[in-house]
Amino acid sequence: MFDFAISFFNLLPILSYKVDFLLKTMSIPNDHRLYPVLCYMREHAFRNLKIEQVAAEFNISVRNLSRLLHESGIRFNSFINRHRVNRAIELFSDGGKTMQQIAYETGFSTPNNFNRVFRQITGTSPSLYEKGVADNKKSAIEQ
Repeated sequence: MFDFAISFFNLLPILSYKVDFLLKTMSIPNDHRLYPVLCYMREHAFRNLKIEQVAAEFNISVRNLSRLLHESGIRFNSFINRHRVNRAIELFSDGGKTMQQIAYETGFSTPNNFNRVFRQITGTSPSLYEKGVADNKKSAIEQ
């Protein structure tokens, strides 16, 4: 029982980070005009999505879309990258895929780009994050 408690407390920082990350990444402003746009961006984040495509989909100019996002405190590329990294974190937790597979599956053009963006957003490299997830799963299984 004591070992289980230690494992649980070792997982708390990762769980806390994930909850905080989700709250920051996935919150949607109350602006009714922006809600369908952000839903569309989430659904298509794993493709090579450009702001021009999103603007065309909603029949608004790129300038107006940029202004609407800016007024809500959202930067297009940051939103897409945070959504991609969040999905990568889920895939690391699921296991069974290489880092390169995760990079491409989450919409990054290269593994190097994935590493750079992941580190910018999370403050750690994907390999260290993956190792932490694997170590915590291993210690939980050993209980």
